[in-house]
Amino acid sequence: VVNVSEVWFITNGIDIGMPKVIGSTFRDEILLRRADDTWAKQMDREPKEHKKLVLIGIVCDDDIKDSIHFHSVEDKLKMEIKVPQNEHAKLSLNSDHTHFIIIRKSPIGSSSTNISETKPTTIDTDNKLLEKITDSTENVTNKFRNRFEAFLHQEALQQQDITPIKLPSLTTHCQPLLINKSNLLSEDGFPMVCTLVHGTPETIELVYRKIQQEIPIVVFKGTGLAADLIAFAYEEINTKNKKIFEDDYLKVELTRCLVDEYPELKDNNLKRNEIRNYVMSIVKEADKEGRKFLSFVDVNNTIPSLNDFHKFILSALLQGQKTVTDDKVNVESKENISLKQSDKLKRIA
Repeated sequence: VVNVSEVWFITNGIDIGMPKVIGSTFRDEILLRRADDTWAKQMDREPKEHKKLVLIGIVCDDDIKDSIHFHSVEDKLKMEIKVPQNEHAKLSLNSDHTHFIIIRKSPIGSSSTNISETKPTTIDTDNKLLEKITDSTENVTNKFRNRFEAFLHQEALQQQDITPIKLPSLTTHCQPLLINKSNLLSEDGFPMVCTLVHGTPETIELVYRKIQQEIPIVVFKGTGLAADLIAFAYEEINTKNKKIFEDDYLKVELTRCLVDEYPELKDNNLKRNEIRNYVMSIVKEADKEGRKFLSFVDVNNTIPSLNDFHKFILSALLQGQKTVTDDKVNVESKENISLKQSDKLKRIA
């Protein structure tokens, strides 16, 4: 993907799980590029131009404060911060990321959190604590990340057929954000695609928010948990009568699956039903007016290959676009011709 387009990858920046996997892939790509450049020089050829690599980690300073110190001895903010290797039982940044955005809950100059009320951030064997840190929609990092991504997505929207929708507040102490629903692609815009691997109950809510913003999502079926739950519900809807939404069958099956996958929801009826309804809303709104916002890749199928990852991303992006009619194309073509002719006349004059 990074060799065919200038893509920004955004993760939580933590040196564990998918961010670590993606980071190692970026490291391998950098080493491969260096080897190609060395070979080109040895053959007296110009090194090939490469697309810029951008891997952004967005993380709250509280999550990494035990492994990274942001202040110098004089209690001033450091201009440069060395990212240490991941230590046992501590969360650290993944050093293979090219950029980091560090979020603070409090202004610079004040303590980010009440230390007496904050326990050191550690990693347990099941990564439960990490999931709570990175997946909660109320997490300050995710609130900022959602707002940041919504800003990039909004930059890509064309100012035509605009329908504003109101979303909940995405950052602390901010007004609800207005997102314009329109075509993703523009000449200078930021088309966006999300990928879903594994996932927690909170991840399902994040997916629901992205679908509401009409952002395409590639779901990697077979990775378990949230990804497989959404894939199951989507298949049930599309292989059976659409009226299944009005049937209790899918609700019962989803409830059973949620309890099997997330035992902590067994005694929490309110949360379990909320997550179940999110799943049903996701698959219900996945296909809209000829556009598809959910694409699935079965990792257990021998046909798809992760080497075609860029094709999955492009396919998901195109399927999420609005259909352009022939009349509209002809009108836009005539307008472009008129503008070019007008510009030509101005230059002649």
